Amino acid sequence: MEIKYYRAKKEKAKMIEELNLTSD
Repeated sequence: MEIKYYRAKKEKAKMIEELNLTSD
């Protein structure tokens, strides 16, 4: 369960990073 949460958090961070790169 912890691994799944950590993985989801990492995926979300990656998505936000990509959005910031494209919006910038």
